[in-house]
Amino acid sequence: MSHIVGWATLAVADRYHEALAQVGPPEGHVPSMTKPADGRPGRPERADSAGLALSHQRFPGMTVIAVDGEVDITTHEQLRAYMAAQRRHPHEHLIIDLSQVTFMDSCGLRVLLLAAMDSRRDGGAVHLAAVHPTPARLLEVTGAEAHLSVHATVETAIKAILATFSDGCDPGWGDRRAGRAGGRRPG
Repeated sequence: MSHIVGWATLAVADRYHEALAQVGPPEGHVPSMTKPADGRPGRPERADSAGLALSHQRFPGMTVIAVDGEVDITTHEQLRAYMAAQRRHPHEHLIIDLSQVTFMDSCGLRVLLLAAMDSRRDGGAVHLAAVHPTPARLLEVTGAEAHLSVHATVETAIKAILATFSDGCDPGWGDRRAGRAGGRRPG
């Protein structure tokens, strides 16, 4: 299964330029070309160059990560590192709240697809919530939505995950009830 998602990641990257041409950047998105002090050619940067604003909230068996900003070549690594740092257990579900993300390029899409592939391998999943129209169109045109769980709101994503727990999946509550710190499983 992971090789299929891996090939899908490559296919998404190959179709990205076609999708961006159809979708176009959001209104007001004007990447600037800068020339670094060392004389190398310039590269696109966010106008405010502040990066992403990231926050999280933990629940048993899942973490909600709120993303605010544009997920592109200059910020995708920040998102990848934050997602990895907030994941307590390999089998944990991640909900990515994209309600404040108005633009995403192939770098951001790749981060989400790779996280989904890793999560599936470990028994969890990545859920996207409240996706703005421009990133939603990118997911649709590239076919990435077939590999990601997309929900209208964070609440519907949480309900979908809770439904999987009622089907017999353990979100880690049992360990907390047994008094083990941090919900760690005995190993």
